[in-house]
Amino acid sequence: MAQPKPTRPLNSLKKELEQLRAPWEKSVLAWRGLYYKTFQNLPQLPEGVPIHKASTARNIVDNLADQIRTDEPRVDYAANGRSQAAQKNKELLETWGRYVFSHLGDTSVVDPWEQAKKDLLRDSAACIKYTIDVDALPDAPERANFPSKGTYEKALRAWRVERASVWYFDVRSVDPLQVYVPPTRKTKYPYVVEAQQRLATDVRDDYPGWSDPKRPKNGEDSVLRKVDWLEYWSDDHYLVEVDGERIIDKANPYGAPPYEFRYNGLGRNDASGSPARLGESVLEANVGEFEAEVRVKTAMDAQWQFHVFPRLITTENAAKARRQFMKGPGSIIEVPSMEQAPRWLETP
Repeated sequence: MAQPKPTRPLNSLKKELEQLRAPWEKSVLAWRGLYYKTFQNLPQLPEGVPIHKASTARNIVDNLADQIRTDEPRVDYAANGRSQAAQKNKELLETWGRYVFSHLGDTSVVDPWEQAKKDLLRDSAACIKYTIDVDALPDAPERANFPSKGTYEKALRAWRVERASVWYFDVRSVDPLQVYVPPTRKTKYPYVVEAQQRLATDVRDDYPGWSDPKRPKNGEDSVLRKVDWLEYWSDDHYLVEVDGERIIDKANPYGAPPYEFRYNGLGRNDASGSPARLGESVLEANVGEFEAEVRVKTAMDAQWQFHVFPRLITTENAAKARRQFMKGPGSIIEVPSMEQAPRWLETP
């Protein structure tokens, strides 16, 4: 059954999907906090006491990711029959598929497979988006522009050679938090919503008809101002809204949403139907231990510093005392009288 085109603003649909997956998104942000060392649940620390940024969680994810090979893709095509020609065509398609997959990392800013495997381990889900860059394809020759059939066929062969040498695949790994999928037990989603932020100047250059409702009225605009870009893909429709204004409304040329969104298999189908249960990070079972490690090692780190570099109590100016007493081993320090000398503050 075809998915009807949404008539309401895409941001309204996005907000509904956000509410549905809010517990999962909260978990993902917590897992990323462990990986990127932006820790939570820490006690209030005294001034000058740094947090011990433990690398345990990151090492677990990275070491597991290193065990997953992405540079030797396996491609399997089903032969269309049992004839020798069918088998030859199968082998040709598999060779072509391996060539395409092996070069995707070379043509992307970030290797999509390398990012996806870490997303699966750390975030419990990953998403790959695959489209065709039609602007990269050369224009096909038109018969009316050639005086004879022979010259046209020669130009057609040259065009086919040129087209074969052009890399027109645009495959990238998308942050799973940018992608919103509807609740369903099927792996083929009826539609997908993707949220991006783009520079307003780029959108104006690419889409001159866009009104840019949030542009300053005096005409002056920052080159760094960003706008909310929402994409909607179903089998039949491709829609784009920028800051709430629909600038693209056309048929989907691919016949399906160009996304592959998957959970990592460590979750389960819960009776509640909540996406929070469908995927689970490899870090989830040890979140408490990771946070305790940071607290304990932060305390240990502070304890030895208090012991080796004890604090001083003085009635003199603190900055003056710092210059006078913050000396290394073997230093000679002069004081007016021993009665006025600063004393060490004992550490409990």
